[in-house]
Amino acid sequence: MMEFSKDVLKIDPHKEIERINSFITKTILIDMHKRGAVIGLIGGIDSALSALCVSVLEPEKVLGIILPEKEPVYDLARMESTFADGKRSSFTKDGKTYHSLVPDYTRDGGHLNETGREIAAEQLLILMAGLST
Repeated sequence: MMEFSKDVLKIDPHKEIERINSFITKTILIDMHKRGAVIGLIGGIDSALSALCVSVLEPEKVLGIILPEKEPVYDLARMESTFADGKRSSFTKDGKTYHSLVPDYTRDGGHLNETGREIAAEQLLILMAGLST
């Protein structure tokens, strides 16, 4: 049995994404014979997993249900709307300002591209490393 330490977080993010994508495909599509997934979202790791589900199962086959939570542990929405320099991407409509996905992190304005997924994976690893100390 492997001892838990910071070393368990020394992974290749690309290989981990592929491993998780294969797990989603095998579990949901093959083993469970389902065509999609329903995911409860509180802004944490589940939100990152939902992004992978969308990439594997197609957007119209994943339903996310937002659950109330005071303060997310892993705020994917904040990360998706924050530029590398720390500024937030936003737009204003009817006098109200809304945060938006950073254009460089998306392929279609609504889903993370490779850059966005790498940033999300990196931030998740940093969070996990901090929890292990």
